[in-house]
Amino acid sequence: PREDLLDWAEALLHERHGLRRSKTFGCPSFSQGKTLFAFLYEDGFCIKCDPQTVEQIGRASCRE
Repeated sequence: PREDLLDWAEALLHERHGLRRSKTFGCPSFSQGKTLFAFLYEDGFCIKCDPQTVEQIGRASCRE
């Protein structure tokens, strides 16, 4: 992944929110306990969230 994205995720997810850094599919990831929260891949990252949040994000992006 891009170094600037990795630095940003490290600061936000690990330092600020205390998520543990690990690897998923060989890519940097962040988890809480044994639950995956986010992982970085090439130019972006994936965040795991509940279906209601996904729906809200989808509706908000359709308005723009």
